[in-house]
Amino acid sequence: MFGISHTKDQLRHATTWLGHCAFGRANAIDQFVGNRLRSIRVQSGIPIAFIATSVGVSDKTFGRFEAGRQRISAQQLFALAKCFNVPVADFFSHDGATQ
Repeated sequence: MFGISHTKDQLRHATTWLGHCAFGRANAIDQFVGNRLRSIRVQSGIPIAFIATSVGVSDKTFGRFEAGRQRISAQQLFALAKCFNVPVADFFSHDGATQ
């Protein structure tokens, strides 16, 4: 196919590697970002319903973001940063202080 030849072992290895990367599934980074999102939201005092509506998701989905069970898209993360008036980098920093 398309002039590329792969052995069954190469394809099996690639499939296993892709499975370990967990594309599309929430992982430890998503959990960290979710925790930061919760901290930033609590500090801001803005209700979940308002923020969820602002980024176009349900309250339930927003709760999954905060719990790190659902990945936040780049577009949603940018919108959240605008809602909270913080740099996107704040979602990735340990103390919320960016340099």
